[in-house]
Amino acid sequence: HEFNLYGTHTGANIAAEIAIAQSNRIQKLILDGVSLYTADQRKEFLECYAPDVILDQNGSQFYVMWNFLRDAYLFWPWYQKSKNHLRKTGLPSADILHDKAVEVFKAARTYPAVYRAAMSYDKTNRLPLIKNQTLLACSKADMLYEYYDAVAKLLPQAQKMTYEGSGSAEDLKVAANYFEQFLISNKPNPLS
Repeated sequence: HEFNLYGTHTGANIAAEIAIAQSNRIQKLILDGVSLYTADQRKEFLECYAPDVILDQNGSQFYVMWNFLRDAYLFWPWYQKSKNHLRKTGLPSADILHDKAVEVFKAARTYPAVYRAAMSYDKTNRLPLIKNQTLLACSKADMLYEYYDAVAKLLPQAQKMTYEGSGSAEDLKVAANYFEQFLISNKPNPLS
């Protein structure tokens, strides 16, 4: 069966690999918010971004992971807590932050491995292997937006799109409409 595929952040790495491995099964591919770290950034992120969480009887893991999640909304990267690293997005509502925290707590034992794999993924050599009709997208509010132009150079055949953000229903609707138009359009794949 053929299908369309969407991935964002770490999910974009996974979607890219699926498209490379199963090119004949993917109709259209959307990669949204893709990073492209320098060697120095990659080294720093691998050392600092996803520290191991130690589970203990005092529950300190909840404090550590709560701060990781909260600070990821406030700073990029989350552990650089300075004015120069402030994000403009601010905190989501307490309900949203709670729900996201519950999901992060579930992954206390495994989340560092996932982040480290994503940060180690060799996009420079892998992304040019994508042969599918692709939309490269990124929100201007995304902390990975700074990498958009460099990633676009790795995917010259991709359709490009940036959008304002995902902080409001209106912004989400604009992005979703654009994604839908890409998926239903009959434009041929330039690599076919």
